[in-house]
Amino acid sequence: MRRMSSKLRMGGLAAVVGATTLVFPLLAIGPAQAAPAADLSIEKTVASVAPPITFDPALRDVRATGHEDWTRDGLHIWTEDWNSTDKVGEYVATSKPLATIGEPSLAYTTILGTIPPGFVLKVDVTGDGVSDGELIGESTFYGNDWWLNEPLGNPGDFGAFVAGAPVVGGGSGSTWHGTLDQWRTAFPTATVTAFGFGLGSGVFGEGYVTALDFAGTHYDLTRDYESSIQAAPGDTVEYKIAIANNGDAGASNITISDLLPSDLTYVPGSLSRPDWCSVTGRTLSCTGGVLPPGTSSNVYLQATISDTVSSAGLPATAGHIVDVQKQEVFADLPAGATKTYSVLCPTGYVPTDGGLLLDAVDQGGDYADIVVAKSKPTVQSGIKGWTVTASNLGEQRGQGKVKVTCLDETIGSSNGHTHTIDLTDSTAQGTISASSPDTNGELVTVSCSTGYTPIAPEHTVTSGIAVIRSSYADANVWRWVVDHEVGTAATFDVDCLAPETASSNGHTATLPLTTQQDTISVGPESRDEGIEQCGSSANAITGGYAGQDASVLSLGKEQRGNNYMFRFYNEDWSQAWNADIQVTCVGVRTADEPQYYHITNTATVSSPDDPTNSSSSADIAIVGDAVQPAAGVLVGPNGNRSGDPGSIKKVGLRFTCTSACAFTVKVIKGGNVVAKATKSLAASPNVRWVYVPTTSAGKNLAHNDVVTVRVRTSTATTNTSVTLD
Repeated sequence: MRRMSSKLRMGGLAAVVGATTLVFPLLAIGPAQAAPAADLSIEKTVASVAPPITFDPALRDVRATGHEDWTRDGLHIWTEDWNSTDKVGEYVATSKPLATIGEPSLAYTTILGTIPPGFVLKVDVTGDGVSDGELIGESTFYGNDWWLNEPLGNPGDFGAFVAGAPVVGGGSGSTWHGTLDQWRTAFPTATVTAFGFGLGSGVFGEGYVTALDFAGTHYDLTRDYESSIQAAPGDTVEYKIAIANNGDAGASNITISDLLPSDLTYVPGSLSRPDWCSVTGRTLSCTGGVLPPGTSSNVYLQATISDTVSSAGLPATAGHIVDVQKQEVFADLPAGATKTYSVLCPTGYVPTDGGLLLDAVDQGGDYADIVVAKSKPTVQSGIKGWTVTASNLGEQRGQGKVKVTCLDETIGSSNGHTHTIDLTDSTAQGTISASSPDTNGELVTVSCSTGYTPIAPEHTVTSGIAVIRSSYADANVWRWVVDHEVGTAATFDVDCLAPETASSNGHTATLPLTTQQDTISVGPESRDEGIEQCGSSANAITGGYAGQDASVLSLGKEQRGNNYMFRFYNEDWSQAWNADIQVTCVGVRTADEPQYYHITNTATVSSPDDPTNSSSSADIAIVGDAVQPAAGVLVGPNGNRSGDPGSIKKVGLRFTCTSACAFTVKVIKGGNVVAKATKSLAASPNVRWVYVPTTSAGKNLAHNDVVTVRVRTSTATTNTSVTLD
């Protein structure tokens, strides 16, 4: 909304005085400079206030003077002193081999104290499925050294863990310690049964745990604000209104206005800027704000979705079109030459596979003389594709084609919206070291996160010669089998395709990914081809192969719509050998999509210094059924707390059951369950107090806190807003 400057152009000026003409010289005057102006923008996004990760309540170790609270900045944790009751520990149940988890880590923002929480691995070393102790990583103090701890009530065989400790002595958090690689060597079959973090015991500190990284998966513990999300009836969401002054002059008397839709109820006390803004009913109003040039400000508020909204009964719509293309260029490989060829995808597409398909070597030549040193994705002027560097070590010309298979990054429009595919990097590259000896059949692996599909297998040989005998997918892992000489150095990698697209219109779309494989026979001293099909309703995106003997040489592969062609040469003149062929497929459409009931909320910003209003909207797509009232169970609007400040023990609620009732009750504040219990009451028309024990998140409930009381019977659920004294 920057004002455009006007321009003044001036030629020569003549004046007539009597009979004399006076001519003034030409004045060169450039464009007038634009006056500084404010330029306001606004972006509205929304996030669920539900915790982004599920900790196992059975493993929780939050003691009397340890505290935690989910916030937009992550999990806020703090302790009060240096005593044994000062402990906050949370863990996620898992079952991963210790050998495959990489190097776990956590991200933490310190508020108070000098000792951050450690990353904790609960490990079973005896194979009985029970944790025998904890490995704790405290990189701030001990680098990559992990020390062994026996937690309170340890269920397993701690002695067996101690007996195999790689290092015994000082220099770490306990007598028994070592790097994770040393622990893996000591216990090659060990299994991680849970992972998480621990602050304390006996540690004073406060901060935010913002992320956990474990086994190739990144867990972001901060709130993820997006332009559209999915949520269920009765859920609480948090809106973020971000305004910025992108101009070169200040903006004053800034006004933000936002009317919550009728399906939303403002959560009292959730407004982040009560000094500037107020909420009356469903209307947010901020007045008198000031933003200097180049600055920004955020306003947050929470709202609860009506119990009665539902997407039930809306008809499904056709899924999104998934488009796959292929491109190729001719490759001429003269004797003794090294050539590089690149082939590009259409704009907006990403490569899912590529390489050299060898067609012929002139008479007297040998297919094995053609060596591919590099086959990997490339980007040229923003357009993605594939590049191959190949050498002809023989005396006869070779010919072929460099191929690339391309997937559209944008899944086609359906019901007025599109989706973007989600590609991530592998957990780590695979390598062959130049110090490795001559090896036939060295296995190299690269992993994607669990549930992701490896695509676009690539390799780069920086020294020596490597012959790839096999290259194929195994679930979320890509495997290469390589023959190489001493001095060969090479790297291997893949891209990882998520099973779900990025969110759009309040939901993600599922990519229908499958893998097909077969075995073909390659005759003695002959060139043979095999075809592996995806079926008529899918396209092939990546090919894999594995020769069952070193005599079987891959000459390349080619995408052909819904199938892949694989070409092999058998160097053995005496007998046929088999080759395995494999294709990864994606459906031509995503699954049919349900339609959703949408709640769209719009905020507007304006200022006299920039009178052109800007607005931005956030959308919620409703999933799940409407919440039905719990017949016969009524909750009063006021409750109380029992206990000292900072150590609340119970929440008192007023219940009425006109008939005998049994129910579970959860008290929720800011998306956290702060108290919960299972209760039953005899029939009575009278109001009765029911006391619900607090969780660790409820220890700091305060006067005038407004909570949501969720009551669930065997047939229905109800939510009631309650103010605590």
